[in-house]
Order: sequence, then structure tokens, then C-alpha cells
Amino acid sequence: MDEEEPIEQVARRDDRSPAAGAGFSVHMVDHFQGPLPPPDFLERYEGTLPGAAERILRMAERQADHRRQYEDFAIRSDSKRADRGLLLGTLVAMMVLGVAAYALFLGQPLIGAAIGIADIVGIAGVYIHGTRMRRDGNEGEARTSNTPRRTDSSR
Repeated sequence: MDEEEPIEQVARRDDRSPAAGAGFSVHMVDHFQGPLPPPDFLERYEGTLPGAAERILRMAERQADHRRQYEDFAIRSDSKRADRGLLLGTLVAMMVLGVAAYALFLGQPLIGAAIGIADIVGIAGVYIHGTRMRRDGNEGEARTSNTPRRTDSSR
């Protein structure tokens, strides 16, 4: 059998041909990705086991509902964690400023100023870091989506 010979021609050969005793087999592999198989697969499932297509559709719907519920839960949890972090960070910053004010009250201007400046620099650093993280996170989402992104180097 010639390596370039199409499989359809080989399949149509007469059993009396010289290659008839060689034997061959054809293997086809179908592949799909995602929760639902293609429609022709669903038809074959239904033909093999009546009601299978409906069960597969219900399974995909349940999986989609579960994924949405999980995503909602994750978003709410992340939001609560961010709110708690903001609240606790504000409380700590206010307490440190209170310590700086107390040091000033006790007549220790260098210590009070050092604590106050360190606190303000820390707050500014957290703000700048958070702003960069949000901006970088949004750009990362834009890169993975189909929307065009800005490519000029002027920013």
C-alpha cells in the first residue's frame, strides 16, 4: 500500500486485490471540550440510552449554576476581606497617629514627628501599591479578553 494513497481508495479495493490479505484498520477519535458534547454526539447518546441527552443537559445546567454560585461566593468573600482590611488598616494608622500625638504631648517632638511621618509614608505606600495592583489587574484582564488594548509607550 502506497503511503500517499487516500484511505477511501484503500477501503474500496476489491477483496481479490494483492493488498487484500494485508489487512488494515481505521481508528477515528472524536474530541470535544466543554460541558456539552456536540449535537451529533448527543443524538448518539440518546440512541444508545433514551433520556441520556436530557440528563447530560441537566448536568451541564447544574454545573453552570454551581459555578455561578461559587463565583458569587468568592466575589462576596473577597469584598468582605477587602473591607475588613481597609477598616483594620485605618484603625492601626489612626492608633499610630495617636501615639505620635501623645509623644508630641509628652514633649518628644522628634519621636512624635518620626512616628507620624513613618505612619503617613506607610499610608501613602499602601495607597500607591493598591492603585498599581488595581491598574495592573485591570490590564491583565484586558490582555486575556478579546478587547483591543492600548500599546503605545507614552504612558
